[in-house]
Amino acid sequence: DRLNTFIEDFLDFARPREPEIREFDLVPLLGDLRGMLQPKLAAAGITLDLPTASNPITLRSDPAGMRQVLLNVLLNALEASPPGGAIGVTLAREGGFLEIIVDDAGPGFGGRDPEELVRPFVTGKTRGTGLGLAVSRQIMERLGGSLTLGPNPGGGARCTLRLPDPGPRP
Repeated sequence: DRLNTFIEDFLDFARPREPEIREFDLVPLLGDLRGMLQPKLAAAGITLDLPTASNPITLRSDPAGMRQVLLNVLLNALEASPPGGAIGVTLAREGGFLEIIVDDAGPGFGGRDPEELVRPFVTGKTRGTGLGLAVSRQIMERLGGSLTLGPNPGGGARCTLRLPDPGPRP
């Protein structure tokens, strides 16, 4: 299983697929990911706090690519969080971009430069491939956005995903 995961991650990195750009609502995508992760969240006693929105949060991007990036970032946050911890996802619009901010309450980066963890084959996990964040950054850049890592002001780690914001719909 680990070898299969490594090969799939390596192929995603070495041979990225073309994005299929279209408009979609981010809120249901986040809800679907919560459903996928719920068994792991429950087993670890970790809560996932997602933004609630009465209006759609429309993106013009690649839904499959965003699903892959968000799933990877949320899995990293889940694995870093202590039992009983929380993962927070917040959204912000700033300077023509939509920011998706994922905070965890784990140990942070332990004095390491967070940029190291985005390099291929570098991981802070005992069972990681070291390709998840590299593939995720590659996807974000292909979508005209970015992925950055840094400290969570409340302790732990923060991953910020920035995408061009089509703005509110009339």
